[in-house]
Amino acid sequence: MDEDESYEENSVVGLIYGRDTKEKNGELTDEEYGHCYERKQELLQDCKRLTECVRKPLNVAIIGPPGCGKSSFLNTVFASLNSDRWYEYAKIGKFGNHEGVMGMQVTRRLRSFPKEEYYRQNGLYMLPTFIDMTGFEDDDSVITEELLFLILSGKVKEKETLNDIATYGRLHGITTMQNEYRKRSPYRRINRIIIVCSLNPDSAMPTALFKSVVNVANDLDITFYGVMTHADICREKYGNRLQEREKLFKEYLGLPENRLASVINYCPAVDTDRSYEDTLLPALDVPVLRLLRQILTPEPNDSDTHTADYVNAVFSTIKSRLYHGSRSFITLKNEFMISLVIAILAMLFYKFFYQ
Repeated sequence: MDEDESYEENSVVGLIYGRDTKEKNGELTDEEYGHCYERKQELLQDCKRLTECVRKPLNVAIIGPPGCGKSSFLNTVFASLNSDRWYEYAKIGKFGNHEGVMGMQVTRRLRSFPKEEYYRQNGLYMLPTFIDMTGFEDDDSVITEELLFLILSGKVKEKETLNDIATYGRLHGITTMQNEYRKRSPYRRINRIIIVCSLNPDSAMPTALFKSVVNVANDLDITFYGVMTHADICREKYGNRLQEREKLFKEYLGLPENRLASVINYCPAVDTDRSYEDTLLPALDVPVLRLLRQILTPEPNDSDTHTADYVNAVFSTIKSRLYHGSRSFITLKNEFMISLVIAILAMLFYKFFYQ
């Protein structure tokens, strides 16, 4: 770890644990704040630079058990990639002490967040599309693994009900389920996975879900990363037990240090005045952007382009160019016609130049 990263780690630790700060609520000193702000800008430029020459945006899946802080983490990612303030894009639910029970009652669907939805600055960077895989319970059954395989290989569309696919498999058997869904053309293949887990040592470690995700990710050769949340909430109550929790998390996933991050999400527990609704907290953004820089680093498989992925990528880019600053002037009819023309042109371009 170089000097900048060491200083950066100490500043973030100071925010988490209240060391070397002006007040108990974790406010950074001017020097620490300035360094974190500069470091955020450096990392943000690194992330943008890594997306300048790519042909299509990465699809990054976010998965974790109910109550692990996954939605809060997504909103923190979106805040980190911007320079104004925090927004709630992924809706956050509070289920008290009954997260598991309530999670089973939620209709599970994929929810994607393309760059056009969360990036609020100018620029045509190919920032990733984040896919929220909500509602997965701690299960390693063959049905769950097959459902994960279908999602990660791009066979499931965004608005499909995942409960219905799983029920079909239970009723008709795993072989029939595979024959029915694996023959589909890919819709949106996943390139990276972020597995989210709470640092709270009193919450059950979803080892069965971890096993399923790791098995499928390895089969599909998808790189996965780990994120631990709730350090800011648990530190006073649990102390050193958090280190043991992190160690177990790494061991269950087989994660090296460079693919693991402990993050603090934007929330009232960190900033009781909710100043993040007016401005950002760069100390929270730094560890997130460090992880994103690692995720956005190109891999050999990223060059594998499939027709459906290519059409989606071209459409997304051209749409961004056409709509920026003029969305309110385009009628729904014109939007549909533009989408149709772009899709046809993209398929023709792919056919003649890539086949």
